[in-house]
Amino acid sequence: MTADTGIPRNRPSGGDGMATHSEILRNCPSEGDGTAAGTEILRNRPSRGGGMTADAEILRNCPFRELVGTGLIATVAATAATTFAAVLARAGGVTFTIPEGGETIPASGIAVVTAFFSIIGVLIAAAFRRWSHRSARHFATTTTALTAISLLPPFLVGAAPTTVIALLILHLIPAAMMIPTLTRTLRPRKPVPTTNFEPGKP
Repeated sequence: MTADTGIPRNRPSGGDGMATHSEILRNCPSEGDGTAAGTEILRNRPSRGGGMTADAEILRNCPFRELVGTGLIATVAATAATTFAAVLARAGGVTFTIPEGGETIPASGIAVVTAFFSIIGVLIAAAFRRWSHRSARHFATTTTALTAISLLPPFLVGAAPTTVIALLILHLIPAAMMIPTLTRTLRPRKPVPTTNFEPGKP
C-alpha cells in the first residue's frame, strides 16, 4: 500500500523481504554522486507496530531537510557570534563609523546583514545539492571566492584602520562557521549496510 507521500510502505521487493532502500527512498534527493543519500538513514527497522519505519520519519531524514536544518542552526550561531564580536569591538573603542554620510553601523545592522547572507549561503548550498554532481567542492569554491570579494568594500569606504580591521574580522567569522558546516553536510556519505526485516524473525 502506498502512503499519501507517494513513498511505498511495506511493499514487497523482488524477494520475500520488505521494500528495498531504493524503493522506499525514491523521493529523497540524491547526493552529488548520484546515489540515494537517504539510504544510510533508513535501516529497515520495525516500528512499534511491527512494520517498517514510518514514512514521516524517512522523509524527515532526507538530505535536503538535513541541509536546511543544519544551515538554519549555523545561521543562528554565526549571527550570534558575529554580533557578540561587534559588541566587543565597540566596547574596545571601534566606532564603526563610515565617513561617507557619517553614519555609524549599529550592532543590530551587523546582525541583520550576517543573518541575510548566511541564509543566502544556505540557498546556494541547496542549489548545488540539487544541480551539481560535486556539490561540496563547488559550494566551497564558490563561497570562498564570494567571501574574498566581500573583504574589498571595507577598504573602499575610507573608514578608520580599526574599523576596517573589525569589519574584516566580522566578515570572516560567519564565513568560517557557515562554509565548513555546509560543505560537510553536502559531502556524500557511504550507505550503512543493512538487512531486510522479515516479520516473525528476530
